[in-house]
Amino acid sequence: MDKKQSAREWFDKGCRYESNPSQIENAIAAYKESIRLDNTFPDSYINLGFIYLKMEDYDEALKCFLAVVEIENNKPEAYNNLGYVYEKMERFGSAKQMYEQALAINPGDIEAITNIAHIADLEGDYHKSVSLYKKAIGLDPSSVSPHFCLAVLYDRHDMFDEALSEYRHTLVIEPNHIKARFNMGNLYAQQGEYEKALEC
Repeated sequence: MDKKQSAREWFDKGCRYESNPSQIENAIAAYKESIRLDNTFPDSYINLGFIYLKMEDYDEALKCFLAVVEIENNKPEAYNNLGYVYEKMERFGSAKQMYEQALAINPGDIEAITNIAHIADLEGDYHKSVSLYKKAIGLDPSSVSPHFCLAVLYDRHDMFDEALSEYRHTLVIEPNHIKARFNMGNLYAQQGEYEKALEC
């Protein structure tokens, strides 16, 4: 059996282990073995990186996603994932650079636009954030994330009608979006509309 095939088999083992929360350490070991056998196989780095993100081990996650960018430097998703790690590390400038790199590869990447909007919000630039969320919605009106993120932004700024409108858009696209339902119910409750709140 060649190393690439063996690496794939270790990756598959890692996936099986990862589906059982009590087997995470075995999943980590399997993904590491897959990488040892074939350090150009991005899926093992990606899965391992997401495990480290869940564990809040951002330094290890960063190593994984930096490796993915080296392997797949033409894929926006690689830069979006790396940007997300930087965001979790509160390195917002680096996160924004990665999201902008994803946009350089694909100017219509909704995830990258939404991520940059989120960074603008974190940096206190409300108007830029709204503008970018609206741009993402304009490019893909059926994308849930920019609608929901814009609703949350409006909600935080006490813009009741605008927030409700975006939560409704979110629920039209994804009727079982729990956070949108919960937040919408809270908005109605804050306005004293308890019957509507209970319907959410």
